[in-house]
Amino acid sequence: GLMFAFAAVYLQKRGFSSGGTGAVLGCAYALSALLQPAIASLFSRRHIAVEQGMCAVHGIVIALSLLLLLLPLSGLGVALLIVPLFSLEYALQPCVDTLARRWTSMGCKVDYGASRGLGSLLYAGMTAGMGLLLQRLSPLLLPLFYLVTLALSVAILWILDVPKTADAIEDKDSTAAGARQAAVHRSRFALFLAGVGCVSLGHVLVENFMLQIMQAIGGNSGHLGIAISIASLVEFPAMLMYSRLSGRFGAGRLLIFSAWAWAAKNLLILIARAPAMIYLAEILQFASYGIYIPASIEYVAQIFSERELLKGQSLVGSAYTVGCVAATFMGGLLLDLVGVRGTLLATLGVTLLGACLFLFAIGRRR
Repeated sequence: GLMFAFAAVYLQKRGFSSGGTGAVLGCAYALSALLQPAIASLFSRRHIAVEQGMCAVHGIVIALSLLLLLLPLSGLGVALLIVPLFSLEYALQPCVDTLARRWTSMGCKVDYGASRGLGSLLYAGMTAGMGLLLQRLSPLLLPLFYLVTLALSVAILWILDVPKTADAIEDKDSTAAGARQAAVHRSRFALFLAGVGCVSLGHVLVENFMLQIMQAIGGNSGHLGIAISIASLVEFPAMLMYSRLSGRFGAGRLLIFSAWAWAAKNLLILIARAPAMIYLAEILQFASYGIYIPASIEYVAQIFSERELLKGQSLVGSAYTVGCVAATFMGGLLLDLVGVRGTLLATLGVTLLGACLFLFAIGRRR
């Protein structure tokens, strides 16, 4: 939140234009999509414990933050530090998810949905407080806040007694039937990843250009703030209730439901003719993003072994990030070419495609 939510403020203070800021963030997202599976592979190949690897990566990000704070850089020099700093930190999210699942697999009670929901509340509170603080202080001090929060993260990881798991038992089934089954699982998971990319593209494209959407129906920045607040508020109860919903319906069914809810939300935004319709659409954030986040984590944990869990989480994270990158670079181009309505129609089509891919990939799997 400190990094991405205030990137435009910091980079503008460093002399970047809006286009330059978009390019830096786009590069950071793109690099993180490559780094997520690469980090997972490195940890697995070198037998590095996830929490130890995270501390090491945090150490690199702390060093980059310190350089950004102390060196009199501008232009390309700032970009060369910001891009790896942001992308390395963003790439660690699958590691957090994997740690949560490890606790669960070792018999510890972890309500990941509630934890993730509290994270969303903290994000909202932190961004509001930091926005007020930066009005009094210089945005150039943001790397100092990176340092403080990263140091806290390292301290928490260092003192946590994270359960250690035994090495997963290798699958010795080398029969033709076993090989065919593995191929089917891989193809279905590839469809699922494609669906993740589609729904994330539809979600991020709408969120990134919500101001232009509001202005097209007579709204303004005030209406935009209300819409964002509604979306943030409804996410938390969805994540808080997730464990109960999962016990009744299962992660797979909830993922399919979340994708169709995303499509319904984008349809309401497409047909909206007043800000009130946008507010109604944002309530569906409860059933879309709020359900998708914990359901995707649980679903991957169900279909991957403990030994390959980080790899699976990283692939899903990369697929989501690829959608973010595509939305970042395509959104402005679509708005210029086909306008707001045309962009929203294309977004709805991509989201519907993602929902269908979820349906084919997950099917009736519980």
